[in-house]
Order: sequence, then structure tokens, then C-alpha cells
Amino acid sequence: ARHIAHKLVVHFVSDTPPDGLIDHVAAAYADSGGALLPTYSALLEDPRAWGPPEKIKRPMELVASGLLACGVTGAELVDAKPHLRRQMVDTPQREMGQPFLEAAGPDGFPEEAAQWITPQRLAARIRWAMELAPRMQERTGEPAAFLEHALAEQAGGRLAWAVGAAEQRSEAVALVLASAEFNAR
Repeated sequence: ARHIAHKLVVHFVSDTPPDGLIDHVAAAYADSGGALLPTYSALLEDPRAWGPPEKIKRPMELVASGLLACGVTGAELVDAKPHLRRQMVDTPQREMGQPFLEAAGPDGFPEEAAQWITPQRLAARIRWAMELAPRMQERTGEPAAFLEHALAEQAGGRLAWAVGAAEQRSEAVALVLASAEFNAR
């Protein structure tokens, strides 16, 4: 029970979970005889799980959420020419440290933010945002609307100001996609 609870809390809440949260989730798991829905409910109902975002999107999550925010559909990705898919998805994920279906070990890709935010990998995230934005600027609409669509209430005041002050729409889109708020899980 404790192992499952630890995995869930670390994946969804924090690399360093709040005191007692793992115990709370483990108790729900044990009390339910190993049923997962009550375990998930215990995690979701606990206020300790709802603090400021501490988790960072892994590269696959970042690329997928970025393309989705820009209005790209799964069908469009499937139908895209291979070189475009490589440019928008495969190469950026590899540069960010998560090559598609190539985990280094049997336990998959790491959870810890420190594994994903190194100087090189952060630069790859920013580069991806800057390269994707000009391709997507016509799909994203006005910068303020894109910011609202992509982040809603998660957007901070400084980001909203920067997006509004961007000289070009593509710069505004890149600012949103590269922002700390968008990179948070």
C-alpha cells in the first residue's frame, strides 16, 4: 500500500511529498482492499495535494500539451509528413531527454524534475517553443486569447504582461509555451 501510494503522490503531487500524504493515500488503499478508485479519491480529496504546482511536465507531456494548445489534432499528427513529425515531436523530445519509446531502463523515464530541467534540456524546451511558435501563430489567434486558452487561471501577471508586450504573435506564443506556468504539470 505504501509503495503504491508513494508512486502516485510522487507522480502527481511532488518529488518531496508533504508529510502524511503518503500515509493517507496508503491507508485508503489498504482500507479498500487495494481498490484504486478510493485510493485516487483519497489523493484528490486531500488539500495537501493541491498546493502550488511542483511537478514539471516531462518532454512528451510538454510537446503533447503544446501541440494541443496550438490546436493540432492527433489525426493531423498521424497524417503529417514524417519530416514534420520529426521536427515538431521526435527531435525535440530527444533533445529534452525523452526519446520516444527509448527509456534507459525497465522502470521507464524518471519522475524527478531535476532529471528534466538541466541547462541543456531547459534550452531544448525554449528552442522547441521558439521553433514551433512561428508555425502555429495563425492557429493560435490573438496572444491574450491564446494565453487564456493555454493556461487559464494558471497564467501569472508577469507572463500576461510579457505576452501582451510581445512585438509579434509568434513571440507571444513562444513565451507561453516556454513559460514556467506552461511547463508545470
